[in-house]
Amino acid sequence: MKKHTNQLLGIVLLLFCTASLSAQSFYYPYYGKNKIRYKDFKWKSYETEHFELYYYMNDVDFLKRIAELAESSYDRISQSTKHNLSATVPILYYKTSTEFQQTNLFQLPEGVLGVAEPILYRIALYGDMPIDELEDLVEHELTHIFEYDMIWGSPGGALHAISSPPLWVMEGFSEYNTGRWSSWSNLIIKDTVLNDRIPEMRKNGNLYSRYPLPRDPAYDFGHAIYDFIEQRFGKNGVANLWQSLKKAPLMGPINPIKNAFKMDPQMFGHEFNKYLREKYKSFLMCENPENYSMALGPNYPVNEFYFAFSHSLSPSGDLIAVLTANQKAYEFDIILFSAKDGSFIKNLTKGYTLKYQNIKYEIEPSVGRDIAWSPDGDKIAFFGRSGEKHSLFLANVINSRVIKKIKIPQDRPTSPCFGPEGNKLFYTAFSNGVHDIFSISIETGESTNLTNNDLYEKALAVSPDGKSIVYTLRIGIYDKLFLSPLNDLSKKTQLTFGKGNTICPEFSQDSSLIYFSGDMRDSYNIYSLSLKTGELKRHTDVRTGNFFPYPVANEKDTIVFSSFHKGAFQIFKGKLEGVVVKNVRFDMLTAEEYEEYKPHITVEIDKSKIKSHEGMGELYLTGRPPVDTTISTDGSLYGGSSLSFSDLFGDHNFNVTAYQVRDFRSYYFSYLNQKRRLQYQASAYHYTLFYYTPYYYIDPSLYYTLNYNDALATRSISGASLAAYYPFNRYYRVQGAFQYSYYDEEYYDPTLARTMAESG
Repeated sequence: MKKHTNQLLGIVLLLFCTASLSAQSFYYPYYGKNKIRYKDFKWKSYETEHFELYYYMNDVDFLKRIAELAESSYDRISQSTKHNLSATVPILYYKTSTEFQQTNLFQLPEGVLGVAEPILYRIALYGDMPIDELEDLVEHELTHIFEYDMIWGSPGGALHAISSPPLWVMEGFSEYNTGRWSSWSNLIIKDTVLNDRIPEMRKNGNLYSRYPLPRDPAYDFGHAIYDFIEQRFGKNGVANLWQSLKKAPLMGPINPIKNAFKMDPQMFGHEFNKYLREKYKSFLMCENPENYSMALGPNYPVNEFYFAFSHSLSPSGDLIAVLTANQKAYEFDIILFSAKDGSFIKNLTKGYTLKYQNIKYEIEPSVGRDIAWSPDGDKIAFFGRSGEKHSLFLANVINSRVIKKIKIPQDRPTSPCFGPEGNKLFYTAFSNGVHDIFSISIETGESTNLTNNDLYEKALAVSPDGKSIVYTLRIGIYDKLFLSPLNDLSKKTQLTFGKGNTICPEFSQDSSLIYFSGDMRDSYNIYSLSLKTGELKRHTDVRTGNFFPYPVANEKDTIVFSSFHKGAFQIFKGKLEGVVVKNVRFDMLTAEEYEEYKPHITVEIDKSKIKSHEGMGELYLTGRPPVDTTISTDGSLYGGSSLSFSDLFGDHNFNVTAYQVRDFRSYYFSYLNQKRRLQYQASAYHYTLFYYTPYYYIDPSLYYTLNYNDALATRSISGASLAAYYPFNRYYRVQGAFQYSYYDEEYYDPTLARTMAESG
């Protein structure tokens, strides 16, 4: 007996949704908080010798920059690997980090700089960073493409592979190929080695750390492993490692160490540990921060606040505000504790809020502080993600309430710093791809560009007398300190010179000294520089790194600073008298003296070859499709597959699924459009449900003995649906759906069929 039912379902729902929703409609690929496409990117493309570059900026200088960086990176990598790629590489170049996070190719949290994938060899990254760092990023991601090509042979080759090499093999080689160690990476390695916390290499060749690290050991320790291989076996050793990977099986474990060097991974790890200890043994006689200072704040590491990104000292010197990771609540918070004894006072940003998504943080100290204390001691300023961009927030120290929110028109604002009167705040940010110093009025919210040049200024500090501002400039590949009158930042006096970085400046209370961190001795130590005499003093001789030195009011030579120690930043306070290093002669910097870092290959852009990318374009398989085929003992065929396709940008997505059991077939087709803020999906489906005797109340284990032949009834459902989704912000959205379904029921049990017939 068959029974047919038509059902027309029209739904219009106005849902004000937050992350607490327990369920999410299957129409959308998002669960919980909304992902918003703020911008409709008008993509253009330009082809170079080895790349297909996609960008949307009107200024052709952005295209020229990424073209030169990409071709320069390709030249270096192809020479070092003696390999040329089998296909052109598409690069999707986003202008800013906030626009990069709107990509539909990947789910990207804050902090991700770039991605590379093995199916189409696509690279996606953004460009608001110093050009030498951007070149390292391009080279890192492009090395991944070379890795995919050397291991799997061509785009899509990874679809056939069941296993992959250990993560350190891939990430370490990408870091190694940049040819440089960042100060941050070197700091992580050195701290781990000197505190006897080196990750171990397991039998399967993977690295495992028993202790917390700022990021996966595959990156920095993978880089160090390649340095070790080169030192131990020469450049040929690196080549042998990758030659062994080319012969790796598609299925089963891949252990390149054993294949390339005929060494057990644990023995290799033992030799690697010896290499690291020998490399850093000269730092063993240097000091730990506990040797000359006292730790402040919550006890490390048995508490939820143990990673101090940056801090700010109250004008009175009694309190310290710290931006930290709250390990218990999985969020970033600003906490207050005493500068006298380190006792915890309060969490200033405790609990859930809709005012901002998260507090903006920078893990790299050279970028500058994340928070600032107002001159009157009543308010703390910080940046938070609010909508498409960031906003400035002022929080009352007494009642913890946010009393002011000011939208920041630029991208990636950081290093907030109050003026001496408290009515103006200075900060750095990106505007049209250039990093400048800005000021903003607390009363009106009006923002002013104070530098408006091609230099890369960051890490600000304003003198207490209100006459000067100190900051760092990127000169070549080093950060150097510069001083300018607060009323005319076009006048620049260079304060530090030579090899090494000088970062995190801060004025003394009388504005006569500048304290800062410098790595001239291969570790970041605290220095002070007299603006009157040019006398340079070093105050610490640390193993790893000390940052953000704040002189304490009315306590001579007493400094509050953060130190990277045992895998985390902690706050310390100590009396640091210092020893004289030398006397410095200050120089004025002119525009002619500044030489910008440039890639070694020049690309001339032919504007006539720039193409507009319109429409959907070609579709590509997004992953390895599952294929199931089973023949039962009665000869019945069961099987099916699911195929997913997408365009180059992930804006247009198709899915086709088909399965069959005997004469019962299930189909599903969907199209999802994510190109704009208003997203929609159309789908059509046909599937069959099987119904059985309710053994659940007798013996649930009986269900394991049943198959489709034992069904009492089936219900075939065919239909189509159309749904749309529009997010107002991260937390609120409106969505609607229209669905038509057709039901076809068939009963195989005579008693059940008779009962249903009698019921009508």
